[in-house]
Amino acid sequence: MAQGFWKNHPSAWPVTSLTLGSQSYTETELLTILRAPVGRHAQSDASMILADALISAKLDIANGSDPTPVTAAIADADKLLSGFSGKLPYHVKVSSTTGQAMVHDAGVLNQYEDDNLTPNCTR
Repeated sequence: MAQGFWKNHPSAWPVTSLTLGSQSYTETELLTILRAPVGRHAQSDASMILADALISAKLDIANGSDPTPVTAAIADADKLLSGFSGKLPYHVKVSSTTGQAMVHDAGVLNQYEDDNLTPNCTR
């Protein structure tokens, strides 16, 4: 399911908390992240771009989607976020090396959410 679905339908969430990186987030905190602006273009926060995609992918998986196509991307995303202390946002510039890695992982996760990595999905 797309990020917009999860952002607008919290009653459909199969879990009430998720771990992003090394931090645990409540449903309320996750909804705040999903509803927060990520910025525009060069002023975008790569950590929030990644968090949005990671939340949606983890909710999809908790809802029964096959995680196989994105296992590596999720592990990498969590590793990237674990490099920061405290909770999101981390204000990572998209032009930085870490920011580029975050945007790349978010792109893979977005493809998963759009069912481009699971062509036989019947959910």
